[in-house]
Amino acid sequence: MVRFLAIVSLAVAGSSGLLAQITTGDASRGEQLVRDRGCVSCHKLNGAGGNKASDLATRRSRDFTPADLAGVLWSHPPSAWTPVGAKSQGTTAITPAEGADLFAFFASRRYFDPMGDARRGRRVFTSKHCSTCHGITERIAKDAPAVVAWRSLRDPIGLARDLWNCKAAMDPAYEKKGVHYPRLTAGR
Repeated sequence: MVRFLAIVSLAVAGSSGLLAQITTGDASRGEQLVRDRGCVSCHKLNGAGGNKASDLATRRSRDFTPADLAGVLWSHPPSAWTPVGAKSQGTTAITPAEGADLFAFFASRRYFDPMGDARRGRRVFTSKHCSTCHGITERIAKDAPAVVAWRSLRDPIGLARDLWNCKAAMDPAYEKKGVHYPRLTAGR
């Protein structure tokens, strides 16, 4: 899990105009804030909690930006922002540090990452000749694990690391097959 994430927040300070400030958020404190603020009375968190709203720890195809998430949070009823156990049903403000922690939590759960397209991924997997050595569920080549065995399958940074680290092992296989090493880009 991403432990720390820097969130840039804008603040108006007197007559000096807009100043950029860096506020460091902690994803684990953000997760605790979700619990402390009672979000789990409606939302699930890692499968536990309320049944009225989505699981906050589950990645979904939301195409959220941080601004979209802020809008969703703004649209919650005031009672949703009352800390658990508070005597008053009034809302309690979130501090800049709590806001940074909350956004760090959502970022660590990859709320702001676009979802992949499995059909496009399959086309890339085939067109880049990955499928000549790696099967989806079964091993094709002796030294090439099936895709379902890749530990980094749901971690794009880990997948990039694993591809980088496997390049030396893949080079001879590509050379033997007379195939150029594939060039991968963000678009394909």
